[in-house]
Amino acid sequence: MSEGWGDFLALHTIARDGDNLNGTFGLATYSTSAFDPNSAPVMNGGPVEMRNVTVSVSITSPTSGVSFKHDSSDRISRIAPFSSVEAAIEIEVDRNFTGIGQLQLSVRVSNDAACEASVSRQFSARINVDDVPNVSTVDTVESPSSPWTATGADADQIWARVELAPFNNVWFGRDFGAASDTSLESPDLRVGTTAPLVIAFDHAFGFEVDGTTFFDGGVIEISRNGGPFEDISAIVDPGYGGTLFIGSDNPLGGRRAFVGRSAGFPALGRLTLNLGTAFAGQTVRIRFRIATDAAAADTGWAIDNVSVQGITNLPFSALVEDRAKCRGVPKKR
Repeated sequence: MSEGWGDFLALHTIARDGDNLNGTFGLATYSTSAFDPNSAPVMNGGPVEMRNVTVSVSITSPTSGVSFKHDSSDRISRIAPFSSVEAAIEIEVDRNFTGIGQLQLSVRVSNDAACEASVSRQFSARINVDDVPNVSTVDTVESPSSPWTATGADADQIWARVELAPFNNVWFGRDFGAASDTSLESPDLRVGTTAPLVIAFDHAFGFEVDGTTFFDGGVIEISRNGGPFEDISAIVDPGYGGTLFIGSDNPLGGRRAFVGRSAGFPALGRLTLNLGTAFAGQTVRIRFRIATDAAAADTGWAIDNVSVQGITNLPFSALVEDRAKCRGVPKKR
């Protein structure tokens, strides 16, 4: 059969008030060239026109306060070969809805003439929420507007904010299958003059290893007042597990690093680093740095719930309950 579905299916929220989901919003399926947490393709992947495609949505949770404004399904009369067509299904949030909601949906796209007659996916999104910058010393990684910066060649292929589980996002750095040296760098952290600087986070890692030979790994570094980065192990012991191999083009070959797999992998464990008052009164940045060798790979490094104590600024964003009233459906952006 010549008709088929695209590689994956996802949702695009077509009615947003900034990053708020409040009042009425819609769902759409459409084509895109790369994965996006808010959208992905539903398309006719074959050379023959596809007709009479049905898109159906069901609300898994919450069971109250959220409903379909009209129908829970939409029918697309035809999709041209190798193209896609949007379908919109409006979901309404009750005006009396309180708190940050966790919307979970099941979406099914079906066509009897397709090679695969139906495709179903589960999706989740927060509703009744505002994303507020510069309000916290803790980064839960749930805010999509992050002040962290990925640096280094191919950093956009290695570092990303990913969904580990519904409503639980983490920073993830891939164990790249070629020589690389990239970092996830924090915003400025203005250290106070009296309290110790304490950095804590949850993490798990899996880096390429063969026996006791460690080919890939990760380190934590810190810079002060815009100066060069230095390994944090010069101030406090982070618990590195081994030395990176010299001879396979790893840029950090010969340095101590997080190597192999963390205890309990893939479960995340808490690491707390007390740097004392060594940086009192200074502006620092930290970075999580991954270096890989010329070939092969394992999983990578997941980082979550980064907390910084002893600073005077609020560098991170946070999700809070939306207080605005949304009337009608905002225009699609």
